Amino acid sequence: MKKTFIGYLLALIPLSSYSCLQAGIGDNVLEKEYQTIRMENDSLRPTRKWTFNYDDEKFPCDHGAYDGTIKGFDTDGKGRFYILGGEPVRLACFIGENMEWSRDLGLSMRHCQNALFKMVNDSIYFINEVKYIYSYDEENSTYFKDEAKFISYQDEANSIFRIHKSGKGKLERFPLHIDGEYLEGKLRDNGFYVVARPENVPDSVSLDDRSHDMGYLFTYPNKLQNKVSGGNDIAKLHFDGTPVFIDLENNPPYTGFYGKTDNFLIYGSIDYDIGSIAIIDTIHHTITKYPISGLPRLDATTGWFPGGALSSDNTTVIVNKHLYTIGYDNIKMTYTIVEYDLSPILLMTKAIDS
Repeated sequence: MKKTFIGYLLALIPLSSYSCLQAGIGDNVLEKEYQTIRMENDSLRPTRKWTFNYDDEKFPCDHGAYDGTIKGFDTDGKGRFYILGGEPVRLACFIGENMEWSRDLGLSMRHCQNALFKMVNDSIYFINEVKYIYSYDEENSTYFKDEAKFISYQDEANSIFRIHKSGKGKLERFPLHIDGEYLEGKLRDNGFYVVARPENVPDSVSLDDRSHDMGYLFTYPNKLQNKVSGGNDIAKLHFDGTPVFIDLENNPPYTGFYGKTDNFLIYGSIDYDIGSIAIIDTIHHTITKYPISGLPRLDATTGWFPGGALSSDNTTVIVNKHLYTIGYDNIKMTYTIVEYDLSPILLMTKAIDS
C-alpha cells in the first residue's frame, strides 16, 4: 500500500436512484440518491498471505469431484483460521500455516456447496446449505430434481449446528422451524436470517420471484425473532440497522455483503477486471469503490471466477477493519488466505465524504 492516497484519481459518476433498504418492517422506504466515487489509479494490496498445500488428505477440502473446494471459513483476526470442508466434513483450526487441530464432525455435506459458517463468541455455527439434490437418470441421460433424496436431508438442512471453537465437546444441532425449502441465508454477529420457499409454491415460479417466499430472523442458536412473507417485507429485514438485503439496482453487480464498520457497509463488486470492494456510506450517500489486487486464483467454494474475483460472502470476512478472503490454485494445489488492511481506505473515504 502506498504511503499516500493523493495520487488517486477520483472519477465522480452520477448514478440513478439506488434503493437502500434500511427501514424496519412495514416502514416506507424512500429512494436515496447515491454518488459513486471510483478510485482508479491504485488498488488495495495484501498486507499478509498464508499458503497451504491441499494435496494432503488432512486438509479439510473436497478431494473428489469438486477437487479443492471447501464449505466455510472464518478467522479471529489474530492469526487463527477455521476451515470446514471435505467428505465426510471436517473442521480444522490453523495458527498461521500450521494445523492446530482437526475433527471429523460425522456429517455428510456432499450436497452442500457453500455452508453458512461463522465464529460467534466462543462458538462456531454452521448451516448445511442444501438447496436442491439432483440425480442422474441413466435411461434418459438427464439429471432430475430428486425430491425423495432431498426429503431425507431436509431435517439436517433445516438446522443450525454449533461446536466450541476449541473443537472439543459435543456437536449440537438446533432445528430451524421454517416452512418449505431453504433458499438462502446469512450468519451475522448478532443473529442470522433464512429465506425459504413454502412447499405449495409451484416449481414454475422463478427463484427471483420473492412474492411467495418467507423470511425468518433468528438469534443464536435458533430463537425466532421475526417472520415475514412476500418480497417487499423480506427486503426490509434488518439487524441493528444493517439491512439484510440492499438493492443497488445491480449496476454494477454487488457480489456479497462482507460486513459493517462504523457507518460503512462493505460489499464485493466485480466492475473492475480484478475485482473491487464497495464502501457504502449510509450517512453521506456515497459509494466509494476500490480495485483490489492479489486475490486468490479461484473461488473457495465454487472454483469459479479464475483470475481474482472475491470469494463468496461466506468465505470473505471482515474482522477489526481487516478483510480476509480465501481461495485456491488448482494447478499449484495450494490454498491461500489473503489479508487486507481497510483502515487507510476507510480514513480516505471519511475524508472524501466530509
